[in-house]
Amino acid sequence: MKVSLPTIIVTLFFLSANMANASNAPSPVLMDLEEIYTYESLTIKTPSNTFLHVNFDENKKKLVFESLENMTNVQVLDQNGILEFQIPILSKSVVLDINDFSIGNYQLNFLMNNDKVIPTSFSKLK
Repeated sequence: MKVSLPTIIVTLFFLSANMANASNAPSPVLMDLEEIYTYESLTIKTPSNTFLHVNFDENKKKLVFESLENMTNVQVLDQNGILEFQIPILSKSVVLDINDFSIGNYQLNFLMNNDKVIPTSFSKLK
C-alpha cells in the first residue's frame, strides 16, 4: 500500500488546524454575581458564595453576617466612601445594630484571615 505525499500533507494540515482551534477556544467567563436581600427597612447586597448566612432581624434591628472563615476586621464607610469606623475582630460571625446607623447607604468591607476583602453594602431605608 502506497501513501502519497499530498495525502499526508493534507491530513496533517487538517489535524493541525483542528488542534489549533481547540486550543484557542474561549475559556468560561466568571461572573461576579451578587445576592440581594430586601427587607422593609433595609436592603443588603453581598457577593455570591462569600457568606454562609446573612440575616436581618426586623424586630431587634440586628444585621448578622456569618462566614466559613474568620474575619479579622470590619470597615464601615459612608455613602461618600469615608471610613466611619473599623472594628478589629477574629470571628466567623458579625452582628451589627442597625439603630447605630442613620438613613443612607453604607459600604462594609470584611477583611478575612487570608487578606481577602469582601465588599458588602447595605441601605437603611427608615
